[in-house]
Amino acid sequence: MARKKTKVPGTAQASDANVDQIREIIFGANIREYEARFQALQDEIAAAFKDLKQELKVNIKNLEGAIEKTRRALEDERAGRRNDAESLDSLIQSKSEELGKEIDGVEKRVSQQFAKLAADTQDTQREFERSLENGSRDLEARLKRIAAELSERRVARDELAGLLKELAGRLEGSADDSA
Repeated sequence: MARKKTKVPGTAQASDANVDQIREIIFGANIREYEARFQALQDEIAAAFKDLKQELKVNIKNLEGAIEKTRRALEDERAGRRNDAESLDSLIQSKSEELGKEIDGVEKRVSQQFAKLAADTQDTQREFERSLENGSRDLEARLKRIAAELSERRVARDELAGLLKELAGRLEGSADDSA
C-alpha cells in the first residue's frame, strides 16, 4: 500500500521560523547575558585603563610639581650659595633619574595591567564562544530529536488510519457477502 507524501506549502518557512523562535527562547537570554557580561568586562577594562591613565597623570603632575619645587629650591640655594653649584647640579641629576625610573616603573605597571586585562578579555571571549557553540549543538540535537519524535507520531497516526479504513472496507465486504 503506497502512500503519497504531499508537502504543505510554507511548512519549511514556518518550521524555520519556529526553529528561530525556539533558539531565541532557549538561547536569547544567555546570549544577552553573555553580551552584557562581555560589555561589562569591556567597560571594566576601559574604567581600569582610565583609572591607570589618571593615576599616571596625577603621578606625573606630582612629579612635575616635585621637580619644579626642587628646581626653585635649587635656584634659591644657588643665589645664596654660588660655591655649591656643582653639588646642586648633581642633586638635580639624581632627582631626574629617580623620577625617570619612577615614571618608567609606572608605565611598565600600566602596560602589564593592560596586557593582563586584554588577555583576560580574550579568554572570556573564547569561553563565551565555546559555550555558545556547545549550546547551539545541544539545541540542534534536541530539535532533531523532537522532529524525529513528531515524525514518528505522525506516521503512527497515518498507519492507524489506514488500518481502520482497511478494517472498515473488510467489514463492509463481509456485510455485503452475508446479505
